[in-house]
Amino acid sequence: MAQQFAYEFESRCRDYAELNESMRFSELADWYFENYATIELKPSTAYTYKGQYEKHIKPVLGNMKLREITTPKLTRIMQT
Repeated sequence: MAQQFAYEFESRCRDYAELNESMRFSELADWYFENYATIELKPSTAYTYKGQYEKHIKPVLGNMKLREITTPKLTRIMQT
């Protein structure tokens, strides 16, 4: 199931020409909420996801570049 979601998400991201490792996570999230969530999710779901992102994820990962986000780093963040 996770692999299928990743495949579908990558397929949709191909339309985003600016996607690269040097972009910040917040830039990708902004694109996601503007271009993907508004089309693919129910409005209430998109609203909830964005609220959770703004409150919990953006303060921790928002300013990080995509290349800086690794599995070990995410594991450390989750353990703190």
